[in-house]
Amino acid sequence: MPKILIVDDRQDLARNLAIRLKSLGYHTSLADDAVMALHAAVREAPDLIPMDVCMPAGGGLNAAEHVHDHPTASDIPVIFMTAS
Repeated sequence: MPKILIVDDRQDLARNLAIRLKSLGYHTSLADDAVMALHAAVREAPDLIPMDVCMPAGGGLNAAEHVHDHPTASDIPVIFMTAS
């Protein structure tokens, strides 16, 4: 089952996306800031990371840069999303 790490500081939006993706057969996990995103990406090795652009503790662009700089997470695709 493909794994998706959803990164968004708005927990309601992240949970709604997780529910939808689970109904389509994906395994999901959540992170709510840039630091947690990096740790989860390394620990869980998801197949995809949809990530909010604006978050506390570093924005999504910064977080994606750190994910892609990490040797075990560098190949994980990131899709940026925003409600702005």
